[in-house]
Amino acid sequence: MGRKAGVTVAETRDALLRAAAVVFARDGYEGASIADIAAEAGISSGPIYTHFGGKAELFAATLRAYDERTLDEVLGRVEAHDAATILAAFGRALTASDKPRPEAGLLIEAIVAARRDPAAAELVAERLAARERAVRRLVSAGQRSGDLDERVSPSAVARFSLVVGLGSLLVDVAGLDRTDQEEWSRLIAGITRSMRAR
Repeated sequence: MGRKAGVTVAETRDALLRAAAVVFARDGYEGASIADIAAEAGISSGPIYTHFGGKAELFAATLRAYDERTLDEVLGRVEAHDAATILAAFGRALTASDKPRPEAGLLIEAIVAARRDPAAAELVAERLAARERAVRRLVSAGQRSGDLDERVSPSAVARFSLVVGLGSLLVDVAGLDRTDQEEWSRLIAGITRSMRAR
């Protein structure tokens, strides 16, 4: 089967990364096989070894390729808006659907893999730390503009938003009933109001 005719090396690599994201999220690192990933991509397993050397390297490449987008999908997009609005948007995103988010599987698998794989641990820590830094910057900017209470700790808000987002993944995986969206929205609105400058 090999590489498909008329498909570039870059397109083959992208197809492998997309297929790997699907299989790793669905089956986990341990359950995923090179054959399953190749089948999902519609090619033989040879190109996987050519591009990535094996499953571990492919997993790391998949995390690098998809982690930022996955974090945005699961934890909410961090953009240059005011911090209280962003935190409210994060809260709404956590209850936006009654179904588990498929992209959450890859992030959960990355976190599990981080316990046994130093490269995965470094990558996960780096990405989550970058997300916390982005939220800290938003909170600090809100404080400088006078929108947010200067007594609020940017680090604590950043960690809180990360912990709530990651905790929501575990709730999804455990299959627990979701909190009523209206009740959840009121709670998040109350938290964000408490952060506003008086």
